[in-house]
Amino acid sequence: MGALFCVAGVLALFEIIYSFSQNRINLNFAVLLLPIGIGLLMGKSGARWWARISIYIGYLLLAISVLTAIFSIENVYFVMGDTVLRGAAAMPFYLFILMLIGALLTVVKRVLYSAKASEFFVEKEAVERANEPVSDFSKFLNQHPEFRNHPPNEQWKEFEQWMENRRTQAPPVIQVIPEAKN
Repeated sequence: MGALFCVAGVLALFEIIYSFSQNRINLNFAVLLLPIGIGLLMGKSGARWWARISIYIGYLLLAISVLTAIFSIENVYFVMGDTVLRGAAAMPFYLFILMLIGALLTVVKRVLYSAKASEFFVEKEAVERANEPVSDFSKFLNQHPEFRNHPPNEQWKEFEQWMENRRTQAPPVIQVIPEAKN
């Protein structure tokens, strides 16, 4: 899905550059899909959240397009090669295109929040956390070198269990022994 967002962002960027070369200003916010796509490819959960927001914005714009087409049918047009359809003749084609866009948004949302995608993001976060310079994690790996060759998500699970065991253990009791009097 990240690649799809990247492609959409790059196409929007090309459209902005082309418009600029024609001495026009084009504020196409779809260019923001490019960093979202890069983040999705890297497995960043923040990018996943922004992708969800952009999908909901897409749904909103889709609903606005349908309402606009219904209430101002004279402004609807559809271009097919050299043929231009306007008004009621263009409406079935226009609504069909909007339905395809809605279906695409739904498929992207479902794939983005599927079990396999969730597993991918969890694993990427585990790798990221395992690579952070955390002193407790380093201590854990030093004390348990057998986990160094395990996948990062398994290392992190063992580390969390190790940390939980450290928290639940009673603190050491320090006894003060009085000095013997001579």
